Amino acid sequence: TRIPYKTAGKENVADRPEIERELRLGLQYLSRKLAAYMSKRGQADMAKKRANLYAKYIPLIAEFSTELAGKKKEPNYKKLLENESAFESKKPVEEEEIEN
Repeated sequence: TRIPYKTAGKENVADRPEIERELRLGLQYLSRKLAAYMSKRGQADMAKKRANLYAKYIPLIAEFSTELAGKKKEPNYKKLLENESAFESKKPVEEEEIEN
């Protein structure tokens, strides 16, 4: 429990292997947490881009497939778009990481 200081003024902690090891392990732990956070944030951005692409192209695909099939009524693609928007409205990554 005693902290080894270099001077009596307690300005610098002494160079000890166990202190260096603990600092290195702490930095590695924080680096892993940051990498996981950035990865989840990147995945959320990709999901948002994917949802925007779906919203853009699904109506066109529905229209063209209806013409190709020779039918008059388009399929109900709005349900797919609602599922994608529900997926986006999940808890944001920032709030999830703060709780952990």
